[in-house]
Amino acid sequence: MGKISIQSYFFCILSILSVYFLTKDIQIGIIYLAFTLTSLGVISLFKSNYYKAAYFIIVLSVTAGYFIRPLVLADHPELFMYPKLTSISGDALVKKSLYFSLVNFLFISAAFITTVKLFPDKQAIDKESNFLLKHFNIIMLIIFSITLLKFILITFNNTGIKSDPDRDSTYGFVLRLLSPELTFYVCYIYIAKYWKEISFRRKALTLFIIIITSASVFLTGSKIFLALFGVCIFLNLLYQNKKIKTIWALSLTVLSVIGVVFSFAMAYAVKFSSAKDIASILSKADTYTNSKDYLAVGDAVTQRLMGLDGQIAVYVIQDQSNKHVTNALRESFSLRELTLHTLENILPKVKLSNSPNTGKAISENVVGLSSEISHGGSLGLFASLYFACGDYFFLFDILIGLFLALYFIYARRVQSDDLRFILFAIGGYFIIRLVLSGNFDIIMSEFGIEWIMLYLYVKFIRTTRL
Repeated sequence: MGKISIQSYFFCILSILSVYFLTKDIQIGIIYLAFTLTSLGVISLFKSNYYKAAYFIIVLSVTAGYFIRPLVLADHPELFMYPKLTSISGDALVKKSLYFSLVNFLFISAAFITTVKLFPDKQAIDKESNFLLKHFNIIMLIIFSITLLKFILITFNNTGIKSDPDRDSTYGFVLRLLSPELTFYVCYIYIAKYWKEISFRRKALTLFIIIITSASVFLTGSKIFLALFGVCIFLNLLYQNKKIKTIWALSLTVLSVIGVVFSFAMAYAVKFSSAKDIASILSKADTYTNSKDYLAVGDAVTQRLMGLDGQIAVYVIQDQSNKHVTNALRESFSLRELTLHTLENILPKVKLSNSPNTGKAISENVVGLSSEISHGGSLGLFASLYFACGDYFFLFDILIGLFLALYFIYARRVQSDDLRFILFAIGGYFIIRLVLSGNFDIIMSEFGIEWIMLYLYVKFIRTTRL
């Protein structure tokens, strides 16, 4: 078999989905076809692979959030993920939500391509080559110190444990000093770019940091402890425009599905196992997988690709005679509250608003959890936009497309290939999280903190000679 690019492979799958739904339901099929043709048309307008890769992440994220879930929900609307809110019958709301998703995607795409085309494409000359290699010692000292401290706090102080309502938050700010994805981006560059140039000790240190970072994410009960490093590999393949053998593409698809299921099983086990030893966790994970059939596992996984269920929830909430939920969500998603909660998340120990943040508001009003429970829900990007802007959602779509385009235009002009890739990866992961979550206050604050910390670290590294 020959080689194929990730983009070509993805559009083959998207085309298959379009054909599948065209034979199954003509209305849904037309939406899929329009989404596929629009994506292909826009991506062909970019001359630079850099912008093609950036836009492709938008396409991929929207696909994950809105165009995978119908494989389950179109035939089984009873599996709508908010049964406490209502149960739905038929696929009318599925079609309506898919159409709304397509409209939002069109506005974001138009703003993104227009903005990129308005600016001359200037790739920076690499004046700071091998940045990470030149500053290996100080970079690894920073990463090792903070990562080890985070691991200790998580293990012995329950800091950041999602399932623990009584978790200690005194030192929670330490977890924000260095995001796990930023650690992975740096370590991945050392492996992918500098592996042959670094000594055995440096290789061992790099692998050790990857292990304890993965363990710290795993212990918090996060379902993405495997996916984070996989995101690095995926983003680098896009960034380098590398082609892979078709057989490898098929194999990686299968392994990715298995990996996602495994991640869900292990995260479930860590969250609900009474004991935290390895044997108990593995036993709980085995119970999870053995107790669920293929449809149930598929439902559990696609539910987490948040978007379509959240959009359906919007329509259900709108039709309710009691407007309590609508008013509560509109308050949390108002521009004022979004700004205040974003600042609260950036500034430690600062309280600017008495209303719950978007995730908390959703968990209380949509999921139906008690306000005493530490939990955060999400509705996906387009449902969140609707609550924030109502019928003027398209204006926010345009702003998002504009912001993303300007971000990648800036990142492309950074004069270090190492930092350029890190910024590209930060932007790519930001898009994925934003589309699948839609919780602007949480996502924007974490994006801001990551940017601030990266800026400070780079400034500090450049002033040292270690």
